Amino acid sequence: MRRRAAGLLLALALVPGCRCKQEEAPPPPAARSKAPPKPARVEYVARDLVKEAGRAELEIGGPLIKLGRPDQRKYLIDPWVTRWRLPEKPGAQGHALARDRAGFFLRDWRGGIEAAVFRLRAREAGVSVELLRNSKSMGSVAAPQEWSVVEVFFPRPTTRGRQNFVLRVKVDGKKRQGAEVQVDWIWLRRAGEHPPVWGKVDTLSFGEPRRALVATPPRGYAYYLELPERAPALTFAHGAARATRFTVHVTADGAPARREKLFDGTAGPRWSDVRVDLSRFAGRMVRLELSTAAAGGEGDARIEAGWAEPAITAPGEAPTAAPFPREKAARNLIYVLVDAARQDMYRPFNPGATVATPAVDRLAAGGTIFTGAHVNASWTLPSVASIMSSRYPQAYGRGDALFQVPERVPLLAQRLQAAGFSTAAFVGNTFVSRPFGLARGFGTLRNFAREGKADHAEVIFLAARKWLAQRDPSRRFFLYLHTMDPHDPYRPNDLTDRHFQGKYRGPLRGRNFDHAQLERVRDGALKLGQDDRRYVRALYDGEIAFHDRYLEAFLDDLKGRGLLEDTLVVYSNDHGEEMWDHGGLDHGATLYDEIMRSPLVLHYAPLFRPGAVVRRPVELVDLMPTLLEALAVRPPAGMQGVSLRGAMAGAPDAGWPYVLLGGSGVGVRTRRYKLTWSRKESKLFDLREDPREQVELGERGAVARRACEVYLGEGLMAPAKRRRLEADGDIHRQSSDEVEIDEKLRQQLESLGYIQ
Repeated sequence: MRRRAAGLLLALALVPGCRCKQEEAPPPPAARSKAPPKPARVEYVARDLVKEAGRAELEIGGPLIKLGRPDQRKYLIDPWVTRWRLPEKPGAQGHALARDRAGFFLRDWRGGIEAAVFRLRAREAGVSVELLRNSKSMGSVAAPQEWSVVEVFFPRPTTRGRQNFVLRVKVDGKKRQGAEVQVDWIWLRRAGEHPPVWGKVDTLSFGEPRRALVATPPRGYAYYLELPERAPALTFAHGAARATRFTVHVTADGAPARREKLFDGTAGPRWSDVRVDLSRFAGRMVRLELSTAAAGGEGDARIEAGWAEPAITAPGEAPTAAPFPREKAARNLIYVLVDAARQDMYRPFNPGATVATPAVDRLAAGGTIFTGAHVNASWTLPSVASIMSSRYPQAYGRGDALFQVPERVPLLAQRLQAAGFSTAAFVGNTFVSRPFGLARGFGTLRNFAREGKADHAEVIFLAARKWLAQRDPSRRFFLYLHTMDPHDPYRPNDLTDRHFQGKYRGPLRGRNFDHAQLERVRDGALKLGQDDRRYVRALYDGEIAFHDRYLEAFLDDLKGRGLLEDTLVVYSNDHGEEMWDHGGLDHGATLYDEIMRSPLVLHYAPLFRPGAVVRRPVELVDLMPTLLEALAVRPPAGMQGVSLRGAMAGAPDAGWPYVLLGGSGVGVRTRRYKLTWSRKESKLFDLREDPREQVELGERGAVARRACEVYLGEGLMAPAKRRRLEADGDIHRQSSDEVEIDEKLRQQLESLGYIQ
């Protein structure tokens, strides 16, 4: 009874206008002291997914590949390997040409692909196309001479996994060399009758205009993203003219890879803002899918819908990369390139290094080092050409043949000479010479190898010191020194025994280990035991230490002349050297880190902070734009690299979150992963878990492998970094001039193993 009375009194008290007597109530909430408001979340955009729409795999009832667009090279990887002929003009969108046979690749994450639909035409009668999937024929279809849509049905739907397709072109049912067919697009159909419109990006207005990914259902965008290390999130707004279902899935590598749903919501004709926490995937490579379906079924091509401004965010203020101030520009430039020097030989890059290199230690302490620096080719000619022209090795050909840099390509020395610099080069490598186009721009050039004279560090640094003493001090200068000490032949010196424990009595004692002996090792004619291998490594280590001795004297001379204060000094290699890390010796045959990492140091205190360490992967194709900016010299057109100041500032790297590798096959490196790719095989390594590249990931790295393929295809077809997120791309390569090789040059190249 008492409970009922109490309840009645409470009810009466809540009735508006009730005058029931009650105890004085506490002050309303508004009268209490307010808790301080939570500070607004401060985040910056690490990856703008609208800008990166070209990297996404587009699914409209199945993957859709528009072959005329450079952003679709993620399915072709390297068209010159997969045998597609593509538009040769920048901005050309049309179609691709399959001649004889042409391949494309994808990973089917869902399975259930029932047919391949093509829009194509032939240039002659009787042409047919046979489709092979994973080396098995799926059937043939006639190719009409007018643009037509044709379809090849699969005997059974696909299961999930890697799919390798080949189009085999025939005439009258037979193979014929030169038979060809033009292909506009390929649709790997799961459902539906034909793919809707291609458009990806638009400005949509559901209450207010916003940049958006077109999301007419059914449509999906799959991005491959290496997420930030700290608290990443996905932010977006979604809207649609009629009720539409929006979903977000993520797939991360594992055994097996797992696909998880992170968001599922229905949107109407107003933008609705969403934030999806991705913290548990921080630092990992993921496949992020943004998908739509009509609320009542699979799709409705009449519904206007969109993902507005989707982005990957990270906490904090956005790092910015301000231009180098012109008033702090360096007056001069000295570039010391040490041929075949491994990055891990130097303590600033590898604290466990056993060779003493006090000169490099000193240079690194007074400058900025780039522990993630990579050369772009595994041997000298394409690597130095890339450094000196800011063009990738693929611009000059396949990367494994001799070439001459064309006259029309401006080189670093030419640009500085035109800006009034005195220019000089003292080199020990045959390639930095007139026959290969790398002598242009140097007012003084001594190539000791071409002259048949000693080319070790003592000679080259002494020649450089003499030139500095005789130069016109009123002019700015560029001095390029290319030393050869760590390159074979490995010569014994007074430092060799310091790096060999014990007493060596083998067949190599007191002798150079030259390329002839290297060939005998490869052929099996010369067997090397463990002591012999240790002695070869001691010879190499001694060469590194020997070089450093003369570098130190050179730096002392620069300091004595007062040049270190206003001169930018660069230290790098052109490639490293394998010492049986992966069963081999020498360089040029692989893309492992012992070959591709560079001990890059930039020493000029006003612009490159002493002691600073940049760990992000960077590449030497970026050196020319960096150096010209640091010297306040206007850059020439056509450079494919960008200034390293963005990497130095830690600015978001959405535009180019990878480096390209070449020289022997092709490869790509992200912060965590490396993929090497050729027609015969591809290898993927997780460099965080496996820094020595010993364990190929296989199926455990399916997401990372596909991500690297996307980047590799994009980078090869759009080498100019500033244009990679545009749809027009670049011409794949330039025609290189033919090299004229006389008998003397042939002998020099044979002695180094570059020709047989």
